[in-house]
Amino acid sequence: MTTTLTTFLTAIAAMIVISCCWLAVQRLWQRQFPEDGDGDALAGRGGCTGCHCSPDRCERQ
Repeated sequence: MTTTLTTFLTAIAAMIVISCCWLAVQRLWQRQFPEDGDGDALAGRGGCTGCHCSPDRCERQ
């Protein structure tokens, strides 16, 4: 019983640490690139969309 509880608490602690690390990444990204006002600083940054790109280079609007 103790092993199961320890494993469960370790998993919960790991999820909290991962969430805090992701929050830190979000805050640092927003500080570096303050153009977006919404809560998710990394949303929509996966690719090049809605801009005028050439094959050599992509410039964000």
